[in-house]
Amino acid sequence: MRLFLQNLRLTFCILLIGITNISFAQTWNGQTSNYGVIALNDVAFINANTGYIVGNSGTIQKTTNGGTSWSGQTTPGTATLHSVSFTDANTGTAIGASGTVYRTTNGGSTWSSQTSGVSILLLGVSFTDANNGTAVGQSGTVIRTTNGGSSWSTQSTPISTWLSDVHFTDANTGTAVGEGGKILRTTNGGSTWTEQTNPTSEWLQGVYFVDANTGYAVGGSGRILKTTNGGTTWTAQTSPVSVWLQAVYFVDASGGAAVGESGTIITTSNGGTTWTTNTSGTSNWLYGASFSDANTGTAVGLSGTIRRTTNASLPVELTSFTAMLNGDTVELSWETATEVNNYGFEIERQQSESGTQNTEWETIGFVQGHGNSNSPKSYGYLDEDYDKDQELRLKYRLKQIDTDGSYEYYITTADVSNTITDVEEEALPTEYSLSQNYPNPFNPETRIRYSIPFESRVSITVYNTVGQLVEVLENNVQNAGTYELNFDASSVGGGLSSGVYIYRMDAESIDGTDLFSKINKMLLVK
Repeated sequence: MRLFLQNLRLTFCILLIGITNISFAQTWNGQTSNYGVIALNDVAFINANTGYIVGNSGTIQKTTNGGTSWSGQTTPGTATLHSVSFTDANTGTAIGASGTVYRTTNGGSTWSSQTSGVSILLLGVSFTDANNGTAVGQSGTVIRTTNGGSSWSTQSTPISTWLSDVHFTDANTGTAVGEGGKILRTTNGGSTWTEQTNPTSEWLQGVYFVDANTGYAVGGSGRILKTTNGGTTWTAQTSPVSVWLQAVYFVDASGGAAVGESGTIITTSNGGTTWTTNTSGTSNWLYGASFSDANTGTAVGLSGTIRRTTNASLPVELTSFTAMLNGDTVELSWETATEVNNYGFEIERQQSESGTQNTEWETIGFVQGHGNSNSPKSYGYLDEDYDKDQELRLKYRLKQIDTDGSYEYYITTADVSNTITDVEEEALPTEYSLSQNYPNPFNPETRIRYSIPFESRVSITVYNTVGQLVEVLENNVQNAGTYELNFDASSVGGGLSSGVYIYRMDAESIDGTDLFSKINKMLLVK
């Protein structure tokens, strides 16, 4: 279905529609390192209070109070340490430059040096219990211990490029990632390592598996990969950033975080279907992250940076919030991707006369929430109770209330102006535009709105992430105006599968003097 919107009477001007990826702003606070501005390369927390950090110049720091204070520990040397792995509050291993391996069995009261058998740079380490551990590094190096590091043996791999990180879910099953998008997998403790195929050649810096099947890898250009079958197939996820991601950590199948370049922190509460950018409070690179539960996490990085959150979990993840006009009624619509303990939403409005600014918000309604949900939910509210005889600026926001009475305001608003006008027709657009589809995520239908400033040849097409054409929504000459298309994923073939799809607009004016092309992404969630 195509709707032509040129000849509608202009009573309201929707100033902000189709807002996506709205969420609570997780709070990350700075903590003081015991070693000043030394680079901190990795962090491991055993529980909410006890954690360890490693870094340059042999630095190892420990906290027993959630990072309120950090104390330095004595190590056997000054080699740069790049990774640390603890299996309980007492037993841990740190690795780093020149084949360095340090070991503690008493919570860091003493650290002893172990003989790794290699002299190259080690970058990642993973222990599944006090005895079984694997470290990886330069030139495809993998070393393995089955006796807590009393002896280490070198394992054979099919590559000679750098490996940046490794993660094991049990003594036998592990994955290593590195340079050129390389991913290696073992199911026999490293006796054999097999290279896996994935959709990127970007350098992968971090890897984490929730269980033997479900894992994530992150790296250059904001790349995020996910597997649900032990790496037999890897799928690229939609990332909100394009910078280097250095580390990834998941607390369960749904909740995880990745950190990286320029203080980047992104989090997900739905297994990576959507990722949300956090305000980290720093512009320093972050190299490591560790969470003790869905709310409590620590990230570390350049210049002694330590950032801590205790509210990382998203109680409710809002994916869209729009305001639309239907006659004299303002229709508010919003969608959530996931909900935890959601009692409901209070709708608040700010009403200002033309030329003035009212800072007071009034509650105009309430919509019941769905409590707990891992699937998208849709909500709506109709606002008819405003002064229609005045020139007003109307602003809306949502107050989400938990079942325990706590609440949060969403960080963005829907902004509507109902300036009265004698214009009988909507002014023609002055430029080409392609709006974000709504709703997004969607199932199975969504709307795509676009504008053309003069008569043009217009093509609107949909592709999957490997570039295959899925559907042609429009391919015709159209007059100047604003149009809206309906895309029904269930009517394409036997129905499209869940995932990211790309829709593209190409337009050329009839006289050939103006060209326009734009692509947007949309997410189908079944």
